Amino acid sequence: MRQWLLRRLLALPLLLLAMSVLTFALVAAAPGDPVLTEALRQGIALTPENHAALQRQLGLDGSLAERYGRWLSATLSGDLGRSIASGRPVAQELGAHAGPTLLLAATAFALAVPLALLAGLAAALVRSAWAAACWRALAVLLVSLPGYWLALLALYLFAVHWGLTRVIGQAAPADLWLPAGVLALLIAAPVSRLIRDRALQVMSEAPFRLALAQGLSPALLVLTRILPGTLVPSISLWANAFGALLGGAVVIETVFGWPGLGRLVLQAIAERDLPILQAYLLLMGVVYVCANLLADALAAWLDPRIRAGIVGPQ
Repeated sequence: MRQWLLRRLLALPLLLLAMSVLTFALVAAAPGDPVLTEALRQGIALTPENHAALQRQLGLDGSLAERYGRWLSATLSGDLGRSIASGRPVAQELGAHAGPTLLLAATAFALAVPLALLAGLAAALVRSAWAAACWRALAVLLVSLPGYWLALLALYLFAVHWGLTRVIGQAAPADLWLPAGVLALLIAAPVSRLIRDRALQVMSEAPFRLALAQGLSPALLVLTRILPGTLVPSISLWANAFGALLGGAVVIETVFGWPGLGRLVLQAIAERDLPILQAYLLLMGVVYVCANLLADALAAWLDPRIRAGIVGPQ
């Protein structure tokens, strides 16, 4: 286990470095001119002299490699730069909006875990062909639907039609349950399908059929056979789901007016606020990498075959 974990940790710096290069290149290649945006915001005539001065002020002078070197050096020293739009430190801007996003993601994740387990296990245990067909249709529908469409539908039904919540959220507990519920449905659907398939596989194996023939309680078999058999394959999916909650909740936050990182990122895109975008993409990449590393470590701890290299993490 220690050697396996050591190999993963040694590869981590190279992965983060490659991710930083990709992040910087993607933001730098985005269309639009932040110098022009800043000149319009300040009401400055964009003469060649003013353009060069604003470029130096925003750190956009020099070649792409020089700019990346300055940005990486500053980032490694803990300086994420300043927002072009507000002039505040980027770390301060991200910190001000991270709290509501973390609250939303944690609540959605806490709802999605039992929902996926119950739905997946129930779909595997129920023998009714009609119920199984309905479950498959619902799961495929939730996986296929765009997140913004489901969010808009939920907002119309619960806020506009029934008046159970506000249209624009203010990070209050009363505004939390609807966006968290939508996010929980979106991430629980694919995981529940994996849990169902894995549960059916466990139930078809000889040890399970033997234990069932010996008269063991079905509830005991669920706890001792089926549930452990679905745990390891679903760990990586849960890690990706949590990363998606932090990075992919932008659309859901926008639809529900949730004052999290989604609002900050969309504003940064509109204003060509490159330091905000670079820091956000880098942060989400680190979250994904760390979440998957923890998931792989947990899967390796639970399954000796992964540590031995016989099979890879699911």
